Amino acid sequence: QWRAQLQGILGSQARASHCVDQLLALARADEARAALQLKAVALDELARDVVLRWLPRADAVGADLGASGLDTPVWVRTDALLMQGVLDNLIDNALRYATTGTAPRITVALSVQGDQATLEVLDNGPGMPPPERALALSRGVQGADGRALGQGAGLGLAIVQRYAQLLDAHFELDAAPGGGLAARFTLPLGQPAA
Repeated sequence: QWRAQLQGILGSQARASHCVDQLLALARADEARAALQLKAVALDELARDVVLRWLPRADAVGADLGASGLDTPVWVRTDALLMQGVLDNLIDNALRYATTGTAPRITVALSVQGDQATLEVLDNGPGMPPPERALALSRGVQGADGRALGQGAGLGLAIVQRYAQLLDAHFELDAAPGGGLAARFTLPLGQPAA
């Protein structure tokens, strides 16, 4: 019984710490516009590094975390730390919900079309109905599945939406092929530094 109570306390502390980190990220984003300096970033390398960093957590919850489109150099004009924050939030979100199904699977996919690069995080979790998708981009709003899980505070997708605004990018949620959620972040291509 003591062990169960201690594990509950540790879980609560981890959730509170995560929430504080997200609130700080939002506060920094609100102050970042004036100091933001966009530079050429190899998005394929950044995405690969972030995916590798998340593999241990994915393994710990039995999720298959994979990637596609990271073999070809893709340069964008962005802020590397904010882009890491985008991917961290999207992968964290996908891991929370993909584990509610059987054989959880998450894919980070990078593609280029015209003068735009699109970074997607796709999962095979419960997905989200269209009306909830638009609301989920607001601070403090969770879908029905998020409330049922009792995790998070509805800040992760709001942070990604705010970062998209700062980076002159576009962020949207859609249904993933075969079920689940597709979180799609699109931004203009850039040129590598000379």
